[in-house]
Amino acid sequence: MLSSLHRGLYHCTCGIKRNIKARRSLEPNHLHTLLDFTPDLTRLLQFFHSILYTAFHIDASISIYRISETSDERLVLTREIFLMSKTEESKANMRQQNHKYIIARESENSIKELSSKAQRYCEHHGNAMFQKNSAFDFILSNPQNFWLSNDLSIDAERGEFFTSSPNHKEFYKSLAAFAILPPECNKNKDASIKGILTFDTEKTNLFVEKECVALMGIMAHIVNEIIESLN
Repeated sequence: MLSSLHRGLYHCTCGIKRNIKARRSLEPNHLHTLLDFTPDLTRLLQFFHSILYTAFHIDASISIYRISETSDERLVLTREIFLMSKTEESKANMRQQNHKYIIARESENSIKELSSKAQRYCEHHGNAMFQKNSAFDFILSNPQNFWLSNDLSIDAERGEFFTSSPNHKEFYKSLAAFAILPPECNKNKDASIKGILTFDTEKTNLFVEKECVALMGIMAHIVNEIIESLN
């Protein structure tokens, strides 16, 4: 695993940042986004997957969501880069990847309050253009920069998780989500957050919180560095 962290993760990250710098020099007037570097970032997520599988035997699908603001000042999350787990690659059906999530920024509400509000939003708006996920609301509303569930069905029964995504249940049973932020950002979180990095798996009880938070948190900081290099 240490070799993967060094030769894989670190070297890959440096290579992506060099490619971004070179592209910016060649196209100074182009507004570059993550999508311009999809092959590079997919390779980075493959290193993430390899490290998690080696360390914890976690076969996760991994997504990078970017945060943006609409004309009416609503926050929206859009998936920009996606890597399927090995298990998901073998499925006949493909998950929908083009969902946009509307985000509520509620100051330090509990996860139960946010789950209830997310459910009420969907009941009132029906088949709206935006999906809801209480975990995403929680990350933007609380000082804790991550949310982790080893069994989403149990958390849903407890009123601690709600999502309107049709991918849920068919494609994943556990979820870990991390804010894409620089280190030591808690004092200026609203200004710093750039998106959310997620890991989902069809198995339950795979996430050991202390170890996963440390390793996945590093991965979220790496994605933040890459995004910052685009600016």
